Amino acid sequence: MNSPRPNLLSIPLALSSERPCPYLPGRVSSDIFIAQRINMKTCWSLFASGFRRSGPVFYRPHCPGCGECVPVRVPVDDFRPSRSQKRAFAKNADMTVTVSNARFDEEHYRLFQKYQNARHPNGSMRRMSREDYVDMFDCNGIPTFFYESRVGGALACVAVTDVLPDALSAVYTFYDPDRLPGSPGVFAVLHQIREAKRLGLKYLYLGFWIKNSETMAYKSAFRPFEALVEGVWRQMEP
Repeated sequence: MNSPRPNLLSIPLALSSERPCPYLPGRVSSDIFIAQRINMKTCWSLFASGFRRSGPVFYRPHCPGCGECVPVRVPVDDFRPSRSQKRAFAKNADMTVTVSNARFDEEHYRLFQKYQNARHPNGSMRRMSREDYVDMFDCNGIPTFFYESRVGGALACVAVTDVLPDALSAVYTFYDPDRLPGSPGVFAVLHQIREAKRLGLKYLYLGFWIKNSETMAYKSAFRPFEALVEGVWRQMEP
């Protein structure tokens, strides 16, 4: 059964101002967003309609003359890891993963800062205060969990994940950049796929795939995957 679709005409939408695109140089970006609290059923259907959330705000790119941001999800029962993904999982065999409720944790925040400084030194998230950090993960009534990966007791990766009636949604993942050769980001996605399957859910939402962006193109490596094209979820060919 497909997720219900919201009647967007009944939800007040706003359009953000234009700003430089953080993914494609030389382009501008803007979003349509919903800045009011909404119920759980509507939250679920917004994910199925290609929206993402940052804190309590649901948004979807609405950029002039551009359609590069494509919502994607992985049907977890059909997923088959590639050889490189199997190697990434094996490289992280020493990881111990536990799940906790979404909360502020100073250790998490320090790892988040380390990740931003190493991986996104020019990004706006590098300057997030503790209050901004907490606001970004505000769950808006959606069950949200942190999958914490540790090696020898040391925190290595945190995957912030929403739980929907039929899916998990990868909100944000940050990890120790010193472990980059071990592909901790790939490991986090593979673990979320396994978790979704273990919980009897159908999908893992991965957010927006941008084919021509070095930092966003990786999502198409988790196959098969579905993309929201002209309002319909379609399985993409390799």
